[in-house]
Amino acid sequence: YRAASTGQTDLVNGLIAGRSQQSNLVKVEKLPATLPDIIEFKATQATSTSVIISFKSDALTDVTPHGSFRLEIFAWDFTEKKFADDPVPSIFLKQALPVIASPVKGQVYFSDKDADQRRTFQVTLNVAGPKFLFRIRLSDPLTRASERMVSGEITSSFQSNLSNPAASKSGRDLLVFFESTTPFIPPLFGNFTLEITYVGQGAHGGLLLRIVFSKIHTGPLVKLPQALATTILRDPAGHLPQPIRYGAIFKKFYPAVAFPPVHGVVRIRLTAPDNTAAIVTVNI
Repeated sequence: YRAASTGQTDLVNGLIAGRSQQSNLVKVEKLPATLPDIIEFKATQATSTSVIISFKSDALTDVTPHGSFRLEIFAWDFTEKKFADDPVPSIFLKQALPVIASPVKGQVYFSDKDADQRRTFQVTLNVAGPKFLFRIRLSDPLTRASERMVSGEITSSFQSNLSNPAASKSGRDLLVFFESTTPFIPPLFGNFTLEITYVGQGAHGGLLLRIVFSKIHTGPLVKLPQALATTILRDPAGHLPQPIRYGAIFKKFYPAVAFPPVHGVVRIRLTAPDNTAAIVTVNI
């Protein structure tokens, strides 16, 4: 807008009000009338060592004439019994990105606006122990700030786990068994991947099977020798947190001619979304 000033008419002294020239163009900054919103804030476990902090807010992601909104998250140090001096993250919302399917840890993301003109903001952060406490601070360009705290516990283990590998021969087929305490329900982001490989002589070597762990169907392992094709099953009788037994059959693994004899190692690898892995082997 532009501003102009006007004088006052004084008829007694014969003065008629005048009008000044217009001022320079002035822009008005549109800011929320109140402190930045932080509502529906929560922490959701993503892996065994990380959580997703999310909340809704009317904070603007665009840069305003006075600057940008700023997000800071402080982690509680349970040893020192205080919040960390340096926030992680500490980011202007102009640096936030639209939400994606596979977010990067520490990067702040935002959703489209909802009917109330609020966005959902989220960031994945590391957790050092079984408990966590975070203080969320959201400041507007005029340094007005809102704060909320969110806490919780790591309740599920998303680490790769394998144990008790075994292998046996059924005709020309190879049977492989193992146990795992890894949840077969996938984490929020990524999947566990199971790979079974063979290294040796006298049989088809290399990768035998690669499958997303959550895609393994349940079924009676005793019926594996009757399978018509290579398959893998999860024992329906198993229940976490106790180890659950898995079994796989590889059809026509052994050659029709028994010479030279099959001799080698079956390697079972379970890789977590963060690329950590558990590996067990069994000789055949």
